[in-house]
Amino acid sequence: MKKPAMTAADARREADRKKDKQFIRDKEKERQSRLAKTEKLRLLRLAKEEAEIEEKAAATAAKAAKSAKKTARPKAKASGTPGE
Repeated sequence: MKKPAMTAADARREADRKKDKQFIRDKEKERQSRLAKTEKLRLLRLAKEEAEIEEKAAATAAKAAKSAKKTARPKAKASGTPGE
């Protein structure tokens, strides 16, 4: 049995269907691209915040060490040492 020839309307429907599929693929690519971009920006922002936190922690630790050094009692000199 022979397949019936495609009519002009069938050809138009087929072309529209192909355009629709391509349009959907293009939109999905755009969406994926946007998602990747926003994820990259989110990760960069998180890394920046983490670096700031580490920097503040290091500064706090340095201040605490400096403060501890200032408040530490001076060592008592051993008796009988020259210079007394």
